[in-house]
Amino acid sequence: MRLAHDVTISRDEWGVPHIHGRSDASVAFGVAYAMAEDNYWQIEEDFLEDLGRSAQWYGESRLAADLVRAAFRVESLAREEYAREPPERRRVWDAFALGLNHYLATHPGTLRRIIGRYDPWMVFARYRDAHAGDVIDGLRLDMIASPDGHPEPPGPAAVAPDTGSAAWAVAPARTAAGRALLIASRTAPFFGRGQLYEVHLHSDEGWHVSGVARLGTPVPSAGHNEQLAWTHTRGLTDRADVFRVVFDHPEDSLAYRHGDEWRRAITWTDTLLVNTPAGVQAQEHGFLRTHHGPLITRRGDTAYVAAIAGLEEGGALAQWYALGRATSIDAFRNALASGAASAVATMYADVAGNIMYVEAAAPGRAEGPSRTRPVSGNDPAFEWQAAAPLDQR
Repeated sequence: MRLAHDVTISRDEWGVPHIHGRSDASVAFGVAYAMAEDNYWQIEEDFLEDLGRSAQWYGESRLAADLVRAAFRVESLAREEYAREPPERRRVWDAFALGLNHYLATHPGTLRRIIGRYDPWMVFARYRDAHAGDVIDGLRLDMIASPDGHPEPPGPAAVAPDTGSAAWAVAPARTAAGRALLIASRTAPFFGRGQLYEVHLHSDEGWHVSGVARLGTPVPSAGHNEQLAWTHTRGLTDRADVFRVVFDHPEDSLAYRHGDEWRRAITWTDTLLVNTPAGVQAQEHGFLRTHHGPLITRRGDTAYVAAIAGLEEGGALAQWYALGRATSIDAFRNALASGAASAVATMYADVAGNIMYVEAAAPGRAEGPSRTRPVSGNDPAFEWQAAAPLDQR
């Protein structure tokens, strides 16, 4: 395979892969191969859940997870996002899938459970976070497994402060070396779902970045290159909501009132594969969706539907790729302006002495409020801890 000859993978004393390639595509190929070398089992495990195929291996115990993914139409949205990608980025995503497939082809003894071949669109499913254990305004998404068997959900839950991540940016005037500093504290498991993977990428086409990526995905979501560094903390923006919808139209059971007008829900069926004692069986499940989002639970004619901002639009993969290729604060802000990372706040520093904090964007906004301290500024108290909301600084 040509891409395999265009990339080299070397590991340092800690086992971190340093990947050099002639093109961004060859580097993505190398990322996939290196990740698979280290933990292919977890890569497939994560893809099983994200693609809605867990029950095909684990059986009924994981059916709720697959139902959530089906209700939010994750597979079709991922396929559509890949189809919208421009050719230059599509080559990168194609190469990542090829890297996983090449690893399987050259390691025939690898345990393969469900996925025999990876397609490029699949990685776009990894960035659509809607999972059975998620709780939105007191409603657990796994209620979808028995939508008529739950009481009315409680009211909105209070947002807990984020204790799992923090970041600090320090202006040049406050450092001994006279340079901006970025300090990040990320809490993530060494193994299991959510595992972060440290990697150093160097492409002859200009993609130079060291950082951490979600295992089984090709681009670092936090890191640094020769010019700048960035990290994220969890944003405090309310990006997911539950809506109460009443189907009380006298003649149409799918009609519900929205403001002063009637709207009509969409229903469809999907076939899920479930591992049973009699073998893998195909099960048909019905779904209902309003303009807000899919139905999770109901009591009679009153339904509760969930909405997650950004899930349909996607864009996180492309945005992090652009952040890693940025070489100036202007290029970085242009990449951040797409608003795909609406769930996180961003802290930034660069070799020119700029530091910047951008709050998580509210749903429907490209970018949240920001504060920037250029190297020429004279405010000595610009440093912020990103874990606190702006109004508490």
